[in-house]
Parts: sequence; structure tokens; C-alpha cells
Amino acid sequence: MMRKLWFWGALLTTLAFSATGNAFPSYPYSDTSYSTHLQEAPCAVADSLAYHQAMAIYDSLDAEQAIDFLATFFSQRKSKACAETAFLGDLWHKYGVFLYLTDQYRQAELAYQRALAIRIAVLGTHHPDVARSYHNLGVALKEKGDFINALPPLKEAVALRQKLEASAGVADSYFEQAAVYNAMGEYNIALEYLHAALPVFRAHYSDQSYEVAQTYNELGIAHWNLGEYQPALKNIQLAQAVFVALYGTEDTDVALTHINLGNIYDDLGAGAQALRQYNEAISIYQQHEGYDLSLGLAYNNLGVVLRKLGRYKESREAMERSLKAKNRALPAGPHPNKAATLDNIGDLYLEMGHLDNAMQQYQRAIFHRVPGFTDTLGYSNPAITNAGIRGSWQKLLIVMASKAKTLKALYEKTEDQAYLDQALSTYYICEQVVAQLQQQYETRKSKLFLQENALPVYEEALETCFLLYQITGKDTYVEDAFFFIEQSRATLLAATLQDAEAKNTAGIPAAVLAQEQGLKANIGYLESKLALSADTARRAPLQRTLADLRHQLQLFTANLEDQYPTYYYEKYQRTKASMADLVRLMSAANAGWVSYFAGEKQSYALFWNGADWKLSALPARAQWEPLIVELTRALSQQQHNLPLETFQSIACPLYTVLWAPIGKTLPERVFVSPAGAIHHLPISILPSSKDGAHWKQLPYLLHRHQISYAYSASVLLQQENRTAPSVTSSFLGIAPIFSEDSGLAALSYNQQEVNTIEQSWKGRVLTGPQATKQAFTELAGNYQILHLSTHASAAEGGWIAFSNTLSGQPDSKLYLSELYPLNLAAEMAVLSACETASGELSRGEGVMSLARGLSYAGCPSTVATLWPVLQGSSSRIILEFYDLLKAGKAKDAALQEAQLSYLMSEETDLIGAHPALWGGLVHLGTPRPIPQPGQQGYLWWALGAIAIGMLLWLIGRRAFLSWAQQEE
Repeated sequence: MMRKLWFWGALLTTLAFSATGNAFPSYPYSDTSYSTHLQEAPCAVADSLAYHQAMAIYDSLDAEQAIDFLATFFSQRKSKACAETAFLGDLWHKYGVFLYLTDQYRQAELAYQRALAIRIAVLGTHHPDVARSYHNLGVALKEKGDFINALPPLKEAVALRQKLEASAGVADSYFEQAAVYNAMGEYNIALEYLHAALPVFRAHYSDQSYEVAQTYNELGIAHWNLGEYQPALKNIQLAQAVFVALYGTEDTDVALTHINLGNIYDDLGAGAQALRQYNEAISIYQQHEGYDLSLGLAYNNLGVVLRKLGRYKESREAMERSLKAKNRALPAGPHPNKAATLDNIGDLYLEMGHLDNAMQQYQRAIFHRVPGFTDTLGYSNPAITNAGIRGSWQKLLIVMASKAKTLKALYEKTEDQAYLDQALSTYYICEQVVAQLQQQYETRKSKLFLQENALPVYEEALETCFLLYQITGKDTYVEDAFFFIEQSRATLLAATLQDAEAKNTAGIPAAVLAQEQGLKANIGYLESKLALSADTARRAPLQRTLADLRHQLQLFTANLEDQYPTYYYEKYQRTKASMADLVRLMSAANAGWVSYFAGEKQSYALFWNGADWKLSALPARAQWEPLIVELTRALSQQQHNLPLETFQSIACPLYTVLWAPIGKTLPERVFVSPAGAIHHLPISILPSSKDGAHWKQLPYLLHRHQISYAYSASVLLQQENRTAPSVTSSFLGIAPIFSEDSGLAALSYNQQEVNTIEQSWKGRVLTGPQATKQAFTELAGNYQILHLSTHASAAEGGWIAFSNTLSGQPDSKLYLSELYPLNLAAEMAVLSACETASGELSRGEGVMSLARGLSYAGCPSTVATLWPVLQGSSSRIILEFYDLLKAGKAKDAALQEAQLSYLMSEETDLIGAHPALWGGLVHLGTPRPIPQPGQQGYLWWALGAIAIGMLLWLIGRRAFLSWAQQEE
């Protein structure tokens, strides 16, 4: 308790002075004459006397008696007709502080709300004391575990303190926001706020201060949760060193760092080191009163490591000590801290094979997390839709997944199908929890991290669906499989497209959307700069600015949702694709569908052949993923030097594993929704056999299928049904030039390529010095087709190169993070450059490629490349592709025909027919034909609002870029 007392006493004290400057008398707490004196005094005098008396009681005795005094004073004050005063606001604020220090967080929340209302009424909104009450309210809500509601008051505190130029106060509120984000699982955004706060704390306090140590500790927690163990260790060790220097080795904050170090060593598999750290923490906490909750945490974590080491008896004893300590510290009744230990006891019983005992512990853990849930003896699930929970949604996800796993184990033991059905029901609850988390999370990185961590749950759910399908043969379980496969991919992209459509439905003015786009563009720019910068001195101001911009965007979004209820409603409506929706689309297109799922234990292919749905089990990805890696690396690096025999020895087994079990009944047109390494594999290059003496004779799937790649069924349906914005022209071609010192080779075909296409499609081309990044971002939103013939790379997060000839414009690369916020009206983008469909594979979402970035920006169809291409061969294919589009062909059919034409042409020799030279081009998204000029009228009158919005965005964007360049 002492550290909490010291920290909050220093941070939260509100100074108050008498009108005369004389000292106020201090009376014993029980002095009835003083109580009478307060009742007789005028209201303003009584308030000031009460404030100083409360502080005197607090200083000489403890917070509990100060709380009693203030409660009595407030009760007596009600009987007097008194106006609100500044001292009354101070009293309620300090009352909240005392309640907080005694762990009465709900009561502290109410006190801060009262203080806030009084201070705003008396002092106005623009006052440091108002900021303090906002800050403390957020902290109380954080400690209560109400993380969602903790953020708004903390953000209000930041906004007010920024206006008041209170840098230390801003850093304090940033730190608390980071702690909330860490608790919510938003680890990346927590890091941003912590990096923004740390240099301010160093400057304002010192390197050897409590605030700096706390920040190191939170940084370590964030890195640990992200699996970044070396920076996690470094930061926790730095925190520990400062705490030891300040307070000695037996301090309770030092004990906390021992727990955090133990957590890291546990994840690293260093069980013995983890045990030492937890025992150090236990030894310290046992020397101090009032730390039962922390002691319970240490025993809990000790028990987890003992279980992993197979020391089950000792593990159980540690868990029992944990529960006893937590029960001493916590009130009777349900509490999430109790749930954490019960969950781990369940894991212990599950590992020991005591399945009924494990189930009982998990049910008890759910009881402690979900209000209204009472079934601690059976197998039923809680109803959590739109319901609050105690603690974090992440922890509820863990216990629900553990319960489902136990139900599957009970099925394996008893062969009772009822257990499997209950397990499937439980996995649906898990998916609801993931959806709640996705809605709460604010950053792309955090959402991606969540999806990756949810993937094992979806794999277990799919295994359950497959088992039930095998047992019963019922198609309903295939529908369940479709549902979980859809949840396992492209949920961020689908949410982004839904958000854009919601804005369109709500009729939000273009100028307002331009403000939002400007904020997002500046955030994307800073993210790309930070990703490329290793200079700590340069990173610090960029990190502070990024945190400020992130804060501005959060406030802007919240305001947008408040002002436009239709937007809020449409944005958060759950509209995942159904099998019936997809069948209607496939039937209209005479197409088949294949969804892959790449699991650790088992992989699956779910496919529609035009008549029936089938769910097929495939080998685990460990059996075929290395083959894809080997093949695509060879095609990318060796190019046409890859021998025919080597290609056949890799590609034919891939065909046997991935396509032969499903491909015989598929129609000519197929949509493929890939998973895992399949994202990097163009299915069309797989040969069905080793027949063929040279490259032109191989029986590629290209001969049999028109293939389009879909990020997911949901995304494809959104792309098909999107409200197409109006555009001013059909075609924008970009063909940059590159100076000798750019490090990029000159391109001999690119200007000819865009000029040739423009002749038939009409529009505009930017070549040479005109083909700049700025020109592209300004013009891209006004064209139906975007064609970029340039250099690109999947390295450094992914970038597209532009000409760089303008003074004061150092950036000639458009990075992936800068593509996301663009607002495109294009029907199609063609990226005639290297690796534009490749990128980092985010398991649970997909490949973070430049092509995907264009989809985020609103473009429903992209032709891109999976590896470096030779411009001569790719240019021939692309030019014919455009000719076929002009003739009315669908995009997938046009690309297939163009590739076949190139492959079988007499102009293409046996070397040129190598799949490395033609197979890397793929189509992603909706393959519908491009409307020809004259087939649709362009709504010129609508462009005024768009132009005004873009002008506002560009003005703000240029000002921001000018500042950012100065900062560098």
C-alpha cells in the first residue's frame, strides 16, 4: 500500500489555501465540537475547513478515518442550502483519492464523477483541476477492470492538458492509457503511448524516478505480451534496477518485477529461472501486510510453471495458496482475479486427465467472469451478447477455449456425440468474444495480433465440425465449418469495407471524411517512418506526434459515431457472408469456390463444385508448406534457371495434396480463398502430372481453370455489392523514372506500356518526372483504372516507387501503411511491378501486400505479382490482358487467356515459357468486366464536394509533411 500511497499522494494532491493565508486549525477526528463548528460555519468556510481537516486526519492517521470524516461531512452538508464551491469539488476529488487508496474503486469512481461535475460548474471546462478529475476517474475505472469506460475520461484529460500545455500531466495520462491498452490487449498502441511518455518523465522527474521505472515496467509487459522477449527482459530489468536503487531489494515494486521476469522466463521455457523469480516475489510479499492479492498472483504463476514441469502435487498446493490469498484480499462473491486461478487449476486437471474436475473449475471460472451465469456444476454456456464481463475479454476467451477442449477430450473418452455438440456451441461463444475484442481494438496491429492468437481456437472448432460431419453426414456441420473458416481470415479488411459503406449510407459530408482521411494519412506516414528509423533521437518526437495523432483520430471517430447514429449502427452490424449468399454469387458466375484452412495438426479444404458443398481433410501444413516455400523461392530467385525436373518434383506433389482431392468436379471458373503459404502459390502453375518434355507441354491448371483469389467470401461479396463511386476518367497510368543514385534500375518498357494502354482506354498518363508520389495520391481517387508500371518490393513493409524530382520532396516511395487511408473509386488496379501480391503473412488475416492495401483503400479488383518479374514478358501479358478487357472479357478470363496466349505463342521460346516468367501474375477480387466508356454516365455534379474535401485534406497533409520533414 505504501508505494500506492506515495505515488498517488504526489500525483493527485490538490492544493487549497484560505482567503487570509492563515493556517487552519486541526482537531482530533472524534472532536464533536469541531463537527458542530463546521455545521455552524458559512458554507464556503465549512468546505475549506473540512478539506484541511480531512487532509490532517489523512496525514496523521490513515485514509479510512479520512473517508469516514468526509462521509459524515457530506451527509451533514445536505441539510444546508449551500451552493457548490471550489473547495467542495476538492473535497469530492480527495474523497475519491482516499477511496482509491483503500481499493474501493467503484466508490472512488462515483466520487470523481461528483468532483468533476462540481469543478466544471464552478471552474469551467478549461482548468487543471478538471483535467485531474478526468484523469483520476479513468484510473479508478481502470483499476475496477472497466477498461472500455476508462479510456474516454483519460482521453479528455489528455486533450485538456494539451491545451493547458501541461506536458508532465499529458505524460501521466498517456501512461495510464498505456496501462489500459495493455490490459485490453492493445499492446502496440500501449507501446506508442509509453514511448511518448518516457522522455517527458525523464526530463520532468529524472532517470532514477518512480515514474520512469513504472514506464519501463509497462514497456516490458507490452513487449512480453507481443512475444518480443528480449526487449521485454531489458525493460523489466531496467525497471527493477531503478526500484532497487530507490527503495531497496525487499520493496513490493521490486517483487512485481520479479513476477514479470518470471512470466518472460516461463514463456522462454526457462522453468527453473521462472520459479526463482516467483519465489523471490513471494518472499518479499510475505514481509508486507496488505499485499495478499499480489501474493496470490505470485503463487498462481508459480503453480503454472510447476504444472508445466510435471510437478502436479506442488502445482496444486501453490494454486490453493493463491486462492486463499486472493480470498483474503477480495470481497466475497465473483471476481475475475479468482477466475484466473480457477482457470489454471482447470488446466492442471485437464493435463492430469481428470476431465470432470477440469470442467468444474472452468465453469467456476466462467461464473466469476460473466454476470448472471450460475451453472458451476454442468456444461452450459453463458449468454454474453451485449453483456458486460468482469475483467478482460481475452481471459474469458482463454477459459472458454479450454472448456471446449475439455469437452472434446470427454468425447474422445466416451464417444458421446453430445460432448462434441456442446464443444461446438462453446466455440461459437469463443467467436463472439473475439468479435467483442475486434470491436474494442483501435489499431490494425492489435487486431492482427488478436486474429493470429485466435487461429488455434478456429482450428479446434474446425476439427469439431469435421468430426461431427463424419459422424452424422449432416450438411449443417459443413455450414459451421464455413462460418469458422470465414472468421479465420480477412476480418479486418471486411470491417474496413463495411466501415466505408456505412459512411456512404450515413451520408457523411465529403469535407468531414477528408478530415478523417488526413488524420489517417498522417498516421500512416509516421508509421512508415518509424518502421524504417532506428535512430532513438529521431524516433522520440515522431512517437510523441504519432500518439497525439492517434488520440485525435480516436476522438474524431467517437464524435463521428455520436453525430451519425446510422453510421454507428451500420459500422458494427455483423454481416458475415452466409453459404447461401456465396452460392447465389457462384451460380450467377458459373463458378466454383475453394476455401483452404492451414492448421498445425490438420488442414482443410471446403469447396462448392456448382452443385454440392464438400469438406475435405488435408495433411497438416508441415507436410506441404515447405514445398511451397521451396518452389516460390526458386521461381523468385532462380527465375528461369529452375530446371524442369526440379519444378516437377515439387509442383506435382503440391497438386496431389492441394488440388487433386477437390479439383475433379470443379467448373472452369474457380474462386480460391487461400490460407497460410498457399497465399504465395499461384494455383494455375501446378501441373496435374509430369507429362511433357518441356515447359510448353506441361498440363498446367492454367489450361483448365480461370482462377481469381478472394480474401474471404465476405470480402468478395462486399466487393461485388459495393456502391461504386463516380469517377472523372477511365484510366490513370504511372511510369516513373529512376536516377542513378536511387538504387533502382531503369525500366525500358514502362512508359511504352502505359502509353499503349492509354491509347485504347483514354485517360491520363504520368511518365518520367511527372510520375511522383504526390501526383498519384492527389489523382488516384478520380479514375476507374489505376495502372502502375514501376518498381515495388515486399521488403520494409511493402512499397511502390515513384519519380523523385521535386525539391523538398524526399519521399519517392509509397509504403503500404500509406495506401490504407486512400479513398479510391477505381474498379481495378494493375500493379505491373515486382512482389505486389506478396508480403508478410499475418496468420488469421492474410498476406499484408500492396494489392491488399489497395483493397483497404476501396479498390475491389487488383492484378498483381507474386515475385519479381521480367518486364518484357509481363508487359506482353498485360497489354493483351487490356485488349481482352476492352473486348468485354471478365478479368479472370482475360488474364487466363493472356497468359495462355503468351505461353503458347510462337514468339515465346522454350526458355520464355518458364512459369517464372508468366505464372506470377494473379487476379485478386471481383472478376466482373470493366464497364466501357459510354456504358455508364459519370456524375460530374457530385465532384464538387469531393474536390472540396480533397483540397482540405491536401492542405493539412502538406502542412503535416512539411513539419515531419523538419523533425527528421
